[in-house]
Amino acid sequence: MTESAFRRYLLRLALVPIVSLLVFVAILGVQLREISRVRTALTEATTILLQSDDVEKSMIDEETGIRGYLAANNSLFLQPYNQAAARLQSEFSTLQGLASSDSTFGAKVTRLAAGYKQFQDANQLLLKASISNGSNIDLMTQQKQAMDVLRAGLASIADDQTHIRQANRERLARIFGRLPVIVIGFGSLIGVLLLWYGNALYRQISSAFRRQLQETALQRDSLETTLQSIGDAVIVCDSAGKVTLMNPTAVKATGWLLGQAKGEPLDRIFRIINEHTREAVESPVAKVFREGKVVGLANHTLLVRRDGTEIPIDDSGAPIRDGSGEIAGVVLVFRDITERKQAEEELRQSNESRLRLAAIIDSADDAIISKDLNGMVTSWNEGASKLFGYSADEMIGQPILRVIPEELQYEETEILTTIRSGKQINHFETRREKKSGEAFEVSVTISPIRDESGTVIGASKIAREITDRKRVERLLVQSEKLAATGRMAATMAHEINNPLESLMNLIFLARHDSAPGGNVHDYLVTAEGELERLTLLARQTLGFYRDTGLPTEVSLNQLLESVISVYSPKLLAAGVTIEKHFDDQRKVLIRRGEFLQVFSNRITNAADAMRQGGALSISTHETVGPLGDGIETIIQDSGAGIQPEHLTQIFEPFFTTKGELGTGIGLWVAKQLVESRGGTISIASSTEHGNRGTTVTVAIPFAPPTRE
Repeated sequence: MTESAFRRYLLRLALVPIVSLLVFVAILGVQLREISRVRTALTEATTILLQSDDVEKSMIDEETGIRGYLAANNSLFLQPYNQAAARLQSEFSTLQGLASSDSTFGAKVTRLAAGYKQFQDANQLLLKASISNGSNIDLMTQQKQAMDVLRAGLASIADDQTHIRQANRERLARIFGRLPVIVIGFGSLIGVLLLWYGNALYRQISSAFRRQLQETALQRDSLETTLQSIGDAVIVCDSAGKVTLMNPTAVKATGWLLGQAKGEPLDRIFRIINEHTREAVESPVAKVFREGKVVGLANHTLLVRRDGTEIPIDDSGAPIRDGSGEIAGVVLVFRDITERKQAEEELRQSNESRLRLAAIIDSADDAIISKDLNGMVTSWNEGASKLFGYSADEMIGQPILRVIPEELQYEETEILTTIRSGKQINHFETRREKKSGEAFEVSVTISPIRDESGTVIGASKIAREITDRKRVERLLVQSEKLAATGRMAATMAHEINNPLESLMNLIFLARHDSAPGGNVHDYLVTAEGELERLTLLARQTLGFYRDTGLPTEVSLNQLLESVISVYSPKLLAAGVTIEKHFDDQRKVLIRRGEFLQVFSNRITNAADAMRQGGALSISTHETVGPLGDGIETIIQDSGAGIQPEHLTQIFEPFFTTKGELGTGIGLWVAKQLVESRGGTISIASSTEHGNRGTTVTVAIPFAPPTRE
């Protein structure tokens, strides 16, 4: 409970008695005012009665004086009359003043004054008559009547005031009778109310104190829990600099248990030295006592633990002040910064590495470029300046489209889409444009740049000019095509030579067979068959090499059949059996001539590997692979196989296992053609007895590759 809350409770406790007392005083005041009014009324009634008596006495004195004078004819008897007449003036004035607040009484006083005037008039007439020795019988009768009227008026006033006095006496008696009841009753009520309210307030105060105690206990428990679970080490010292409290982190950091450290000087528990000089450092607690404010350690401070090991720390000390503001102790907070020091060292090394990397990037021959997800250039190394002809100042902040030919700028949209999805683009071959306008061929590898949360925020691109390499590759491809053409020409020459020799022999026989009923007709029929065979060979050869250069919808089964039809005579002549397993399948969009070259190369290699006979298996089927749905073609021979050490080099240009018979570029070209279509080509081979042979698998996805 706070001090202000306690004050409020005390105020509430005092408020009820004060209010009750005020109510009691108000009620008592009302009663006292009533008593005062009643007593005032009694006093006024008594005063009026007394004043009425005085008026009556004065009028009697007047009457007596007049009659004495009339009887004795002695003016000495007029003295009481004159004195009474003089008094009556003031007495009537007093009586009229008393009647100012009561209209009924005032009316009676007015009538009484009028009657008195008649009485005075009668007295004056009697005096005049006496002086003139006239008859005064009628006048005395008139005086008596006036006096009777006055007496009746005074009697009425006396009766009224007597009744008023009696009523007020009774009222006063009732008031005095009520006062003890009011005092006792209200006092009892106040007592009961105070008892009830005080008890209720006591319960509230007790409940508030209990809540306060519970809150204090909870706060203490919370503080203890916080102190026990806080990540920083905390040591509390008293005013003498001796340890009174340590949390578990401090116990772990110093190597001292609380029971061992409690009551010990802090300098023994918390021994610190300078990391470089190895000299002792002043305890922050001593500094707090000296300066009376929060202090911290200098950098490069080591804490010497109880077992002699050292850890880098930083800390601060703060004074604990009592209610009077005096320092009652010190709280020391420190933390092990080993990890932070390691992180700082790693950061320093990272910065150095970044600087070295920046220097390497800037000195690299390849163009290394970064851009944001809007395609705006954010970095541009010296290699990029050399390759494209633009300086970093010219390109940073500019769109990368500046170096992409207009007809290929759609590639950038596809590239950014791929990068946003978090994928990397490897060795994408395309064309770019120099500042001079010269177009050249490049190979680019583009990787997403991510922030700390893993979100893609840009792209890093490495570009290398491959114009010369592509020129050489085109020459190699052309060379392979020429070699394939040569092989085809040799095959065709062999295939054409046989029917030509047959034709020559048949013509010779027909020319020399002139006998009737001879075999000339049969010779001509056979010759016609040989000519059809030559026509078919010519048509297949033309179809084999007819290629528009544009992708078309092609059935791989039909394509393979055309290749097999060309090479089957050579294979069959060598004793090679051909097995075909073609599934029904969709067509694929390819350049027909390129894949004729791929499959021709494979079947030629199979024929060369099986000069002594064997088996050739060719199969196709639809498949689902990492590149998507497509068609997989498997060509397997039972030849001698390829040595394991040669398999890793089999797709390298100019590598061959045929000696002088091979050029070493057939498989390399085949790989280039398949991968440019987004497909894959792989070779498995064995030289083990009973399991010899080579299997080439070509997978072509239905979907053509996107520009990446």
